[in-house]
Amino acid sequence: MGELVPLQDHVQLNLPLEPRAARRLEVELFAGRVRDSRRERFELLERLAACGLAARDKVRILRGIHELPLSELANGTLLGANFYIKLCFDEGELREAKAYLGFMPKVRPALMGHAFPHSGAS
Repeated sequence: MGELVPLQDHVQLNLPLEPRAARRLEVELFAGRVRDSRRERFELLERLAACGLAARDKVRILRGIHELPLSELANGTLLGANFYIKLCFDEGELREAKAYLGFMPKVRPALMGHAFPHSGAS
């Protein structure tokens, strides 16, 4: 796994609890704060595509979402988007990779797009 996955400060493990899944482990990457670099995120997706675990057209879609993470809806609401990656191991071997997309409404700051008012202080 070390050669495929970049070192991160935030990794989540999913341990399936059913008895027959005792040898399965799921690892979530880039699930923490978005400070993980774009380069690391997309290098991992490219490695997954090279291994046949990610479709290149889906990697392109995820790249587009990551490049434009904030959209304005018709009603003026801002919608943020991000994703994290889950790697599924079975019997110690990487068997599956998934991307989980999150869409979050964002609050528009009151002063967004406007100059700060002059305080009058000199």
